[in-house]
Amino acid sequence: MTQTCQLSNNHCLTYMQTSELEYNGLSGSFPDETSLTNLVQLNLAEQYLNGHICSRSDGTVVDTLFAGGDEANDENPGLSGHILGPHIGQLASLEDISIYGNCFSGSIASEIGSLTNLVVLSAGYNWFSGTIPQEITNLASLRELWLEATAISGEIPFKIGDMKSLEELGLYAISMEGKIPDSLYKLSNLNTLMLHDNIPGFEGSLKTDIGNLTKLSFLTINDNPLLTGTLPSELGLCEELGETLSSFQYLHLQNTAVHGIVPPEVCALRDKKLFSDDELDQFFQADCSPDNITLEPFFICDCCNTCCDHTTQVCLVKT
Repeated sequence: MTQTCQLSNNHCLTYMQTSELEYNGLSGSFPDETSLTNLVQLNLAEQYLNGHICSRSDGTVVDTLFAGGDEANDENPGLSGHILGPHIGQLASLEDISIYGNCFSGSIASEIGSLTNLVVLSAGYNWFSGTIPQEITNLASLRELWLEATAISGEIPFKIGDMKSLEELGLYAISMEGKIPDSLYKLSNLNTLMLHDNIPGFEGSLKTDIGNLTKLSFLTINDNPLLTGTLPSELGLCEELGETLSSFQYLHLQNTAVHGIVPPEVCALRDKKLFSDDELDQFFQADCSPDNITLEPFFICDCCNTCCDHTTQVCLVKT
């Protein structure tokens, strides 16, 4: 028989293993609760009622849907509090933290690295700040890491390659910078890598080692204006070989300083048409429209589905 646990009963909370409260329109401050020592799943996702609006301590409000902080005038109904503070390390049984779509704030404490059972950390569309702690790379079982549309800044932890189980990495619409760590190219299980819309943005270039990511299906590095170099031909190796070939579904690199000519190996991915026809206009986007000033494309791409003007950032689907 299933028993109901009252949240005010700390003795009861000690035995709670699952908390599934997503999409309930909850509001208020979530306590720094350390009595949930047996909790395996914490799902508080999407408590918004009126958009992605968060109130800040200075009285202003921000919309986390737009790069972690465009000003807005609505009130937030979601949950708040420092849910990923130092106390999080005491919840050692956690396997799933799904808290996206709230107004949680504060930094991600280094104690997050002690949650060695964690498989999912989905904390995007909140008001977390600070940098990603290096200790997060201790999470060898983590498969999904999403910190998009927050106030997170800084660089990707240089030991991210130690997270061998990682399949999805979403660090977009925030303020990341620095070079993409060499160790990232060791994440052989990675199928989704979304690094777009960062200010000031990533710098340097994509390494030829990206060919090690053979399971990659989604790669978005667009809107990182400091990212330069040419597109490695090894990107053409990014398809999983098994009973069937999986598709490389999205490759977005517009509004970067990536230049040159698209390698034929990359065009071959598109030409295999291993994705549905209704996705053709979204598959490959680059700055391949004639520039309004020089009348020459910044990036030469005969197989792109959507071409953008490097100067005006206006994009048009090829017909």
